[in-house]
Amino acid sequence: MPETARDATPLRAAIAVAERFGVRTTDPAVLSDGANLVVHLAPAPIVARVATLTAAVRPRIWQSFAREIALTSYLRDEGVPVVGPASDLPPGPHSEGGWTISFWDHVPASADDAAIDVASFGTMLRELHEVLWVRRPGRAVRHQCAAARRHRDLPAAGRDR
Repeated sequence: MPETARDATPLRAAIAVAERFGVRTTDPAVLSDGANLVVHLAPAPIVARVATLTAAVRPRIWQSFAREIALTSYLRDEGVPVVGPASDLPPGPHSEGGWTISFWDHVPASADDAAIDVASFGTMLRELHEVLWVRRPGRAVRHQCAAARRHRDLPAAGRDR
């Protein structure tokens, strides 16, 4: 895959962190290059998200990534159909070369994904609201975010293991 000047460094950072956990990629594919660089680390079933422009407008990007990982982990554990944080390596957030990185499970797109009907979407949205507002995940999500902050405060040698 040819690298552009913009994605070369964050792409290398994501690959370096993934390799520390034994994930090998031979054919990385850029899925999105907007506010974040999103790359499928093929052939592994892992997607890396690297904060590029997002970090410029969210000064606490580490906390934002930690909160997203915690919330989607909670939702997945509650049975909500969401793409969850990576299950083959620690999802992060991680730091490498000044970049903030998270890892997610890769879910291949299918023809059925685009064909959801309004009634099914409404049911899914109701179930999501039930999980978020009736079961109140706040404590579980805050606990996971606090764990991520403690990890962030470790000396560099103790991170990403």
